[in-house]
Amino acid sequence: MTPTILHAVALQEVDEDVSYFVERHGVGKLAAAIRQAGLHYAGQITQRMAADPLGIPTGEAICIVLALKPALAVGHEYDPYFDVIFPEISDDIGFESELDVTAPHPNTES
Repeated sequence: MTPTILHAVALQEVDEDVSYFVERHGVGKLAAAIRQAGLHYAGQITQRMAADPLGIPTGEAICIVLALKPALAVGHEYDPYFDVIFPEISDDIGFESELDVTAPHPNTES
């Protein structure tokens, strides 16, 4: 269990998409989804292509790939074991718009 995976698990407390995914598929599948999301952000697969290896509907794959972006951004920056999860692509993972991983996100619910 790496800090990136722990962050993804913790996201279920604040992100409905992650919570829904874990409720339907479990934490083990969430860990697999992190790997697929990393492949997507490394430019190796599309969001839709993440569905088949996970055995989930395309819509759920798209949602979880997008929802895991903050965990991957923070992991890429601070997780000393990030290259264990992504040994061949850790340097290729990037994001179109840079996320400020140090800035707290305001609660948008009223």
